[in-house]
Amino acid sequence: MTQTAIDIQYQQTEISPYRTPQMDLDLWKQTDMDSYDRAMKLVRDKNPTGVNWNGTADTWDLFCDRDDTVPVVTLQKDMHVQRPINFESLLKMVEKADGIFDHAQASAIDVAYREDGSSSVWDHWHTTMFAFIAGVSHLRVSKLIHIQKTLEECRAGERNMFEGRNVFSLKTNAGQAHEYKVKRLLTEKSDTAVYDADVAVSKIFSKLNLTTTGSKTSYTKVDGIAKIKEARKMWQKHLKGGVDNSAADKRLENILKMWTEVFPNEKIDATLTEALTFAMINFSHVDKFQLPQIKAFFTAQKGADFPRMSSYGKEAIKMKHKSKESLALFLVYRWNEWMFNSGNSSKRPITFKVAEAAFADSFPKTFINSVWIQITQTVDVTCPTCSTTWEEKIKI
Repeated sequence: MTQTAIDIQYQQTEISPYRTPQMDLDLWKQTDMDSYDRAMKLVRDKNPTGVNWNGTADTWDLFCDRDDTVPVVTLQKDMHVQRPINFESLLKMVEKADGIFDHAQASAIDVAYREDGSSSVWDHWHTTMFAFIAGVSHLRVSKLIHIQKTLEECRAGERNMFEGRNVFSLKTNAGQAHEYKVKRLLTEKSDTAVYDADVAVSKIFSKLNLTTTGSKTSYTKVDGIAKIKEARKMWQKHLKGGVDNSAADKRLENILKMWTEVFPNEKIDATLTEALTFAMINFSHVDKFQLPQIKAFFTAQKGADFPRMSSYGKEAIKMKHKSKESLALFLVYRWNEWMFNSGNSSKRPITFKVAEAAFADSFPKTFINSVWIQITQTVDVTCPTCSTTWEEKIKI
C-alpha cells in the first residue's frame, strides 16, 4: 500500500477518528485504481449474499433478522483503536477467495458498543471491507458492550484486545505495537510505565514532534523503533545510571533533535541513530568528537555527497550482521577527514591505531583498512635526550 493512502487516513482521523466502509472504498479507488479494479472484477456477478450463511438460518431474510447480525453499512472503525487499512492485504483476501465471501470462514466480526452511542469494529475490518465490496448486506458480529466506562476507557480496553490478538503477527508493525503499548500503559497508569523503554522513548518523541506510524501527520516519522530503543539501551549501559535513566534519555533526545534540525521534514533513520550512538560511546574520550562538531559535519555534507539522511546508509561499506558498527566506522572516518580538511582541526583527531582499537571487537583489521584510508605524513621528530631533529614518515 502506498504511503499516500496511510497519510490520508491519518489526516482524516484528525477531523474524525471514525471510518466507514464507503470511506475506505473511495480511498482505495482514489489511491490505487489498478488494484481496486482487480478486486471489483473478482466480486462482480458473484453471490450477493455470500456463501455458507445457511448454517445459522434457513433463509437469507431470517439470517438478516438474527440478533447477532447487523447491516454492513452500519459498521465503522475507530482509528484510535485500529490500524490503517492495507489495500494490498484486502486484495489478497479477495483474490484467495476468488471474489466469493464465505461467512463460515469469516466468522463473527468483533464490534464494541460504547455508552456514548458510538461503536467500533475493533478487529476484522478487512473482512468487513471484503463483505462490503462483495455486496453482502449483513454480517454476524460478536458484540462487546461497555458498561460504565468513559470513551477513553473503552478505547483502552479495545486496544488491549486488539494488541493481544494482533501485535505479534505480521499485520501489526513494530511502530504500531510501540504506540499501542504506550497508550495501554499510560491509560492503565501502570507502575511499570515509569521504567518502560517504550514510554521513555515516547516522551522524547512527544517533545520533538516525532511519530513511529505517521498517526500525527504534522510530526516527523521515525523509521525503526527497535533500533531507537537499542540506542537508548547503549547509552544506559555506558552512563551506568541505574534506575535513573534521565542522562541516557537526554543523550538520545539530543541526537534526535539534531536530526530534526539538520534534516528537517525527513524521515529519521534509526540505523544511523544507532550507529552514531555506537561511535559517540566508543570515541567518548576524543574531545572534539562531540555533538556540536558532529552536527557541523552533517550540516556541511548536505551540500556535497550526502544531501539526505538516507545517503549515509547507501554509501557505507557494510559487513553482514554488523550494519551499526559498519556505519559507525564510515561516519567516524568521514568526520575525521572533514575535521582536518575543513580546517576545524590542525590534525586528524582520530588516528588509525585509535580507530583500529575501537573497532577491534567488531571487525578484522583488513575490513577497517578498507574503510579507513591511511595517509602517510612526514613529521619532524626531536630526540628528548640529545635534541637531534630528523624527519620521520608516519601513518595516520
